[in-house]
Amino acid sequence: MLIALGLLVACIGLFNVVFTPMYQSVAAGFVPFDLQFPLTREMIIIQLGATSDGALAAYTRFAVVDTFFPVIAAVFTILLWGWLVQKSDTRILVAAYERGWWIWALFPAICDLSENYFFLKILSTYPEPALDAIESVIPLHRGKLVFLSINQAATVALIVVTVVMRLRRKAA
Repeated sequence: MLIALGLLVACIGLFNVVFTPMYQSVAAGFVPFDLQFPLTREMIIIQLGATSDGALAAYTRFAVVDTFFPVIAAVFTILLWGWLVQKSDTRILVAAYERGWWIWALFPAICDLSENYFFLKILSTYPEPALDAIESVIPLHRGKLVFLSINQAATVALIVVTVVMRLRRKAA
């Protein structure tokens, strides 16, 4: 779990220090589409008009790291949830985890990897707008945010339950 956390921190550092500024330098200051919430069709079209010829190359570098990031994040989340469930020592949570509710950690990764494909397609067809890709990527991008929110809420809930259960055991 600590290795996955270290890799996540390294990826976030690369995004913030190297790849996002690199993209911004060729996209009129805009951050990559992946990092924009909310994101609309109109925003994509407007921002495409503001990009220069280096946008595809800059986004490709960003996307290479963003191919690993969601997988690492999913693995970290699954391991964290497993650890919290184990520490809670709650049979209901252990049984639910073993039945596979941890699969929810994969949904943001699936959306993120899919949106990378469409963002690459959108930028590679510039200056022609890839309208089919734009229409496809918007629900994926929104889905990523919804699934991330669900995962964050589940993580907070697991932390609270684990702390409460451990405190109860100490008090007993």
